[in-house]
Amino acid sequence: VCSSDLKVISIDGIVHPESAFTTRDGRVFISEIGRIGKKGDGRILEVFTNGKKKIIASGLNDPKGLLVEGSTIYVTDVDEIKKVSFDGKVSPWIGPKDFPRKISFLNDLTIDRNTIIYVSDSGAVVDGKRRGGAIYRISSTGKVSLLVDSANDPNIQAPNGLLAFQRGFLMVADFTTGVLSQIGRAHV
Repeated sequence: VCSSDLKVISIDGIVHPESAFTTRDGRVFISEIGRIGKKGDGRILEVFTNGKKKIIASGLNDPKGLLVEGSTIYVTDVDEIKKVSFDGKVSPWIGPKDFPRKISFLNDLTIDRNTIIYVSDSGAVVDGKRRGGAIYRISSTGKVSLLVDSANDPNIQAPNGLLAFQRGFLMVADFTTGVLSQIGRAHV
């Protein structure tokens, strides 16, 4: 749909933006990777409709998926999930040792009915393609468990984007297979 009322705003000075999250009240947050592989130059930004931006947090490594729940921003940052407050305080939350198996590349986050958080691990690069990924669920108490991987679903090789919708359904976009999967009540 094309509209002559559409207004496009460019925001300069963002290096490798990765993910965006819009809150119910219209706030827009962006994860900025910075230079890929360079530790400490990643940021979380809030962007405004007038093109201005505000740095919420800096000093991250390669932040990717974002989820805002209440006054907390959850962000995947390489091999861990961090909590970021709106005033910029960054705290570790879920680290590599909290997962039931070795993780490679944490990517996206989503939440189901404000209770269970899901996170994708896009796996490692093997012969030029990402493989060995998985999707994990994190309970409200912070316990991490495996939801699905290629051993129980061949379409899940390098899960990237996640979206929880309806009760008990999760949409998964896989980077390697190109398949958009719906994981239903049997898994979730």
